[in-house]
Amino acid sequence: EKSAFSIGVELGKIMREYDKSVFVGHDARVHGRFLFEALSAGLQSSGLKVYDLGLIPTPVAYFAAFNGINGIQCPNS
Repeated sequence: EKSAFSIGVELGKIMREYDKSVFVGHDARVHGRFLFEALSAGLQSSGLKVYDLGLIPTPVAYFAAFNGINGIQCPNS
């Protein structure tokens, strides 16, 4: 979880140069929610507005990205 938070912070620093918001969703794996929460906290601490999509299928993330919406699906392998 510490790594996911740190990744969120650093990724957020890069992403906020292009946009001020990002969606974050997770899959149904047991650890998905924990990584999602840590990553989201890191992104928020870097100044991004995080939209919580919760449990979503991966194609939803692809659809959003295809339509120009910044987003992250975790913990996709």
